[in-house]
Amino acid sequence: MELAAQIALLTFLFVIVVLATLSILYGVAYRAHAGERRILGALGGGAAAVLAGMAWRSLFMAGGYWSYVYWERPWLWRLPFLIVAGVFVEAALLVIAWRVIRRWKRAGAIVFVTIWSLWGALVWTGAIFPFDISVIPRDVIPLSADLVRSPRVTSLLIVFPLDALTACLGLWVMRRLAAPAGADAFAQKPEHE
Repeated sequence: MELAAQIALLTFLFVIVVLATLSILYGVAYRAHAGERRILGALGGGAAAVLAGMAWRSLFMAGGYWSYVYWERPWLWRLPFLIVAGVFVEAALLVIAWRVIRRWKRAGAIVFVTIWSLWGALVWTGAIFPFDISVIPRDVIPLSADLVRSPRVTSLLIVFPLDALTACLGLWVMRRLAAPAGADAFAQKPEHE
């Protein structure tokens, strides 16, 4: 395939990824009754969470502790897809977190961050996959099976708290950009006369 065709295909795929993840964010925001300020705050928090997550994952990768298939040379072109999809999906999760926190306050925040972090740790370490991904050819590895070289239990013990901190950073940035969950007019209780 010549270069122009590859660029056209990648552009098409990038547009599909953006539209798919943006539609997820739109659906969640519509269902959660999130306003413009909340959505922009969630996008800012999603970007902060993705960048922080990439930073600490890169540090561990540079230290030789583990290796990500999609960050290596032949797969490097997929990195923008992961970043854009990550920002929109993280933003959708932050909108859900905003609703959970509005409803259940601190307990809801703790449970949400715990579930989010556990899911992230299980996905990034490959622990939810029942097969050994090292025996599968690199061109057939599923999108979420990124981790190819790491002791699983130790990775879970490292990734879980770092994912929790990343989630808290996203929530903190969203709160700073969009105000606390109870500050919206929709959250205010009408005063009885």
